[in-house]
Amino acid sequence: MQDSWVLLWGAFSADDWLPVRRLGNRTLHPRLVRLGSFIVVSLLALAAWAAIWWAVRGFASTVL
Repeated sequence: MQDSWVLLWGAFSADDWLPVRRLGNRTLHPRLVRLGSFIVVSLLALAAWAAIWWAVRGFASTVL
């Protein structure tokens, strides 16, 4: 018999495991979906930053 206080904090049991999916029902892992979104947002932010600095540089060259 095992008391619940014996388990270490942060430990998990076999009930905490994700259920096994059948091979025919494969989907992307949620982390991969989030990674794709992160990459797209990062590239858009980089493009916006480049466009802003291109516009600032063009404005500065016409003023000076």
